[in-house]
Amino acid sequence: MKPNIQLWDRDYKILGVCNLSPHSLTQIELEHFPTRKKANRRSKMLFDFGLFNRFPALCLHEKGRAEYIYITSRKGMKVLKEWDIEGLYTPNISYGNNSRYKDHINHFLWINQFRIIIEKTFHTDNVVSVKFLYAKQMIGHALDKCSLRPDAMFILEHKKTKRKLLHFLEIDMGTEYIKKKTTSMSYSFSDKLRKYINYFDGEYYKYDFNELFKVDFQGFRLMVVTTSIARAESIVSLAKQQEAAFLWATEFHNLKSEHFNEKIWLTIHEKRSGLIQTKK
Repeated sequence: MKPNIQLWDRDYKILGVCNLSPHSLTQIELEHFPTRKKANRRSKMLFDFGLFNRFPALCLHEKGRAEYIYITSRKGMKVLKEWDIEGLYTPNISYGNNSRYKDHINHFLWINQFRIIIEKTFHTDNVVSVKFLYAKQMIGHALDKCSLRPDAMFILEHKKTKRKLLHFLEIDMGTEYIKKKTTSMSYSFSDKLRKYINYFDGEYYKYDFNELFKVDFQGFRLMVVTTSIARAESIVSLAKQQEAAFLWATEFHNLKSEHFNEKIWLTIHEKRSGLIQTKK
């Protein structure tokens, strides 16, 4: 099937990433276009030809004003298949106006924001490269056995030494208690952290990713991005209590800057760190 529209490589890339996760117009602009006007015109054209679904939402970029969220349609998926894109996912995003729906959409958007900024940060870096995978792209049998489903993972590779560092990403919307206040509570961030500790101590990540990426990973980092610096500090305090030195945390506000490798990450060592340690 070929739509009556001239598609460029950029269009396929936009459709491909919006198949993995719904993206706001602001994010499409940030990653692919020099101006909002051009981003809006092209996105609307893809929508008009049926390659996108879209819906308005109050999201993380706008103060009291909705903007369009785009997700690849089934027709768009057929076009991607013709471009030999593998691993396509049937859209399953529901639309609504309540606060739970807003948190659900914002959760996707913060994952996108992290990916866009980290890829921009290291795109022209002569020392480090990055490979990012959404949850849908991750196949980890040990992750499943440990009842873990990270929001995403990424690998930083030192171009000269070829050393690779494994990272998992958790976007924390502040909807869970950090610790259970009563035994009747069903789930907390502490429960999730214990699963990561089990996954780390048992070296189960090696079973999932060593062969896939042709490297012997020695541990990993768990990068938590949350709603405020106070909550980030509470999460790091929990990690210190449970001796989870692999956990790093920061707040959403720090993802709005492209100075991504500045010392924005809190660790159990009571100092802020940058994602890449540089020698002074």
